[in-house]
Amino acid sequence: MDQPTDLSESIDFNIPDESPIASGDENLKNSELFVLTIEIGNEKQVNLVVHSNDDPEIIAKKFAASHNLNKTFELSLANIIKSNKELVENRVTSTSPDSALLAEFLSTPTKPSPQAVNTNKMLINKKHTPKIDKKSDEIAKKLPKQNVYTRLYKKIQKTPILSPSPDTTFKARPSSANHGEWLYVNGLRKKEELKKNAEKIKHKLEEEKVSESTFKPKINKNSTLMVPRNYEKTEDLLINKAKDYQIKLNTLRQDVLKEELKECSFSPRIIETIATKNRIVGKDYLYKEAEIKRSRSKSSSEKSISLNSPRISQKSASNSREEVFGRLYNLRFTIDAKIQHLRHKSDVSVDKATGQELFHPHVKSTSKERGDSSVPIWEHLYSQRDKHLNMIDKANEQTNEFWKATAMAQKSSENSKAIYKQFKEKQYEKLFNILDSDRDGHISSEHINKENLDQKIMHILTPFFTDLDCSNEVLNFHKFIAKLEDFMKQMTIEERAQIFKRETKVELEKTEKKSFISLGSGKIMAKSRTSRSQDFYERLMNTSKLKDDKIKKLKEVKINEEMNKCTFKPVFISKSNK
Repeated sequence: MDQPTDLSESIDFNIPDESPIASGDENLKNSELFVLTIEIGNEKQVNLVVHSNDDPEIIAKKFAASHNLNKTFELSLANIIKSNKELVENRVTSTSPDSALLAEFLSTPTKPSPQAVNTNKMLINKKHTPKIDKKSDEIAKKLPKQNVYTRLYKKIQKTPILSPSPDTTFKARPSSANHGEWLYVNGLRKKEELKKNAEKIKHKLEEEKVSESTFKPKINKNSTLMVPRNYEKTEDLLINKAKDYQIKLNTLRQDVLKEELKECSFSPRIIETIATKNRIVGKDYLYKEAEIKRSRSKSSSEKSISLNSPRISQKSASNSREEVFGRLYNLRFTIDAKIQHLRHKSDVSVDKATGQELFHPHVKSTSKERGDSSVPIWEHLYSQRDKHLNMIDKANEQTNEFWKATAMAQKSSENSKAIYKQFKEKQYEKLFNILDSDRDGHISSEHINKENLDQKIMHILTPFFTDLDCSNEVLNFHKFIAKLEDFMKQMTIEERAQIFKRETKVELEKTEKKSFISLGSGKIMAKSRTSRSQDFYERLMNTSKLKDDKIKKLKEVKINEEMNKCTFKPVFISKSNK
């Protein structure tokens, strides 16, 4: 079967007028009506051929069963086939007069002429074969496959839809048109027409509203030029307005004050005689006033001093010593009685409002009592002048003793000491073996090997070698250790660490591990991929469902654990028990 051409390839996509059903022969009753191109998914297209005697529901059912499609798709496909079939049959009934005459001629029992027989055979054997150019076919194959809707949208953008004029005659062209696409384009046209009609109705309603409105203000075009425009900022405008407002307030205040002064009725009377008597120059008058004020202040200060000073001239009342002591004792007694009375009032053991006993804390004084009460208080305080310093000195001595004790105390365990001792002996043995040139177990100034020693260790052990040269001693391993430890006491921590330093190990180059995948694991992965769905969206949905199920299970486990741990079990009281 020939490949059906898309609407994007042909300019005219009208339904053909000619149909094989127009012929009156019985063999042509089950002839081919049209071909539907259906997209199933993943850019797959299937051609469905529809004949005149085919039932649309049966065809749709078979097609859906063969391609594993839904019931909704099946119903929609049946409706499309039915509508397209009706369109083609209606077109056949409304054929041109030439085709009707031809049908009548074929139905007559008279013997046909050889020319008529040839035309009849031509009509019977006529099949619609679209003429496709080779170049256009090659271009179409090179282009990527697109969706039907995108192709139609591009087609509508490229070529404007022209409504056919009534004068033009309709001519069917031999082309295998896709009726589904034709219906889709008609639907798009109708949508555009509906939108245009809706916009027109809205425009009409707005015009009606405008016509109904009675108020129509006339705006003077020259008013924009007359109105002064402020090119300043809003902040500056507000500041200027505030200044104007303050100026207005000041002017109003001045007006109010003037009115109050006008209404004022008081006028002071000046005695001219006093003014004439005391007519003195300003400076002299002020100078005299200042002298008078000074004299007054001196007299007032003298009086205040005289009040505080004892009066020696006056004799005191003749009171004996016993009377004075008795008066003071009585005063002390009355004061103590008042204080005790006030204490009794304040020291209440029970609160009157609540009837509860009040809290009375027993406070113990931390200060040490004086040993000898006969000693006056000032002498006791003077003796304790250096008490704080003595306490600080004692605390410092205690801290020093503590740190000395901690320094002298054993910090490491016996096991760690034994390990350190073994390590020291090994290091001494290595050093002894390097220095021993004869390998006889003895070292002397004459028989010693210093070439294999490290330069830093050589520099540190220079005093040890000089002492050996001077003494000319022959040292075995134990004597060597004893002498070296005596020298080690004079060394620093860094020098000791250099002597006991371990040899650096040569690190081997790490080989990179290469992952090896066996044949069995590859086969398992291939099987798992085949079991998965090809659709990416479905795979994502499956993974999300698995995650949700895991979370739900974890929540259920936690709730069960909490319920098992929970000791409290509430008792529910039903309404019947009430």
